[in-house]
Amino acid sequence: MQDEADRWFYDLGHLAEVVDRNQSLAIAAQHKADDARKRTLVLTAFVLFAFLLLSWRSEVNSGRINDSNAAIGATQAAACLSGLEILRKFNLQQDALITIERTNQFIDDTVRAARIMAYENARIMPLPVCPP
Repeated sequence: MQDEADRWFYDLGHLAEVVDRNQSLAIAAQHKADDARKRTLVLTAFVLFAFLLLSWRSEVNSGRINDSNAAIGATQAAACLSGLEILRKFNLQQDALITIERTNQFIDDTVRAARIMAYENARIMPLPVCPP
């Protein structure tokens, strides 16, 4: 009976060692899991921050592109209006030359008609319409 009690005692000692070893492994695993959780949290926070930063940059760039497009449109409209004004003045000049030719008494009718025809043909009609 003493031998059996000794065997149980030594088995309990061995069992206590196994329990202690398992407990230290469990504590190590818990620390490792905590570290992994922290790393995952940091990585998630970084990805979220990067996503928000990229979203903000995209919005800023989109606003700049819209501003540039508006400026280009305004420049094109101003250039079109400038061209229309040039065409209007050119046509007024052609009308003035036609009026002068009609009152010119120093040339014959054939030359006068040819010049008037040339001035009328040089007019630019119809005038282009600029987009709003």
